Amino acid sequence: MYWLENSEIDRMRWEKCVMASAQEHIYGYPDFLDIVSPRWAGVIVGDYEAVIPMPIKRKTGLTLLMQPLFMQRIKYFGNTALYSPEVFLKLLKSKINLFDACFDRDLSIQGRPRLNCIVPVHRDIVSTMSAHHRRNFRKSDAQGLILKKLDAPDSLLNIFTTARADIHLPAQFGQILKALCEKFIPEGSARLMGIYHGEKLLGGMFTLSSLRSEVLLFTAQSEDGKAKGALYFGVGNTLLKAEKTFDFEGSNDSGLRRFYMGFGATEEVYYHRRSMPLRLLSSWK
Repeated sequence: MYWLENSEIDRMRWEKCVMASAQEHIYGYPDFLDIVSPRWAGVIVGDYEAVIPMPIKRKTGLTLLMQPLFMQRIKYFGNTALYSPEVFLKLLKSKINLFDACFDRDLSIQGRPRLNCIVPVHRDIVSTMSAHHRRNFRKSDAQGLILKKLDAPDSLLNIFTTARADIHLPAQFGQILKALCEKFIPEGSARLMGIYHGEKLLGGMFTLSSLRSEVLLFTAQSEDGKAKGALYFGVGNTLLKAEKTFDFEGSNDSGLRRFYMGFGATEEVYYHRRSMPLRLLSSWK
């Protein structure tokens, strides 16, 4: 197990490893990592038999492992029989000065447990919805709502900042979201969908797909959209057509978790570990 800087990584062999692994996910692909963590490095096991992306930042001579926007956790891709958590942690300590990151369960790194919600592929969505969600999904469907493709996320970002004034998005959030849209929508691996009532945009959602899963990276709905059940409609119809596992990418917020679980999702655990004081975090973001 060894560390490689970004410029030292054989991107084709890395991507081949991610694609072939049972843990395949958008979080492992170089094109995605280039956008969310431009200076990412990698841990390699054997002869690219397994890989672990390392979203790092460097400042004032220090190297920080820090969870970037739109990447919920660090994952292991490849042959799990070759993995040693003790060796991995020793390597981290030799390369990283401070970290504030989340680790997939497969990495066996102890920390504070966090929850993610997923809907397995080929599940009968309507029958596994809660009674509350089934009722709201049918009510939203009766409103005459429709889903349309959007070319850019600006309108959804405006809806979000208006409807959720209590949440202050990081300055780079919109920039990274736009970069993801510009890269992956033309390739067909991303969907930016608006939820409309007539000509009025009520909200929408952005998802990014890889071979095994579709990941929900952003949602927004206006007050009118909330009243009409826009996200019940949007998420419900997306799940009805899903051909792979749907990953909600959250949530530790109890309200959001109830919303996701109501669609018949199951929970999986990952772990957050921090080795830096909270007061230092803002200076690194």
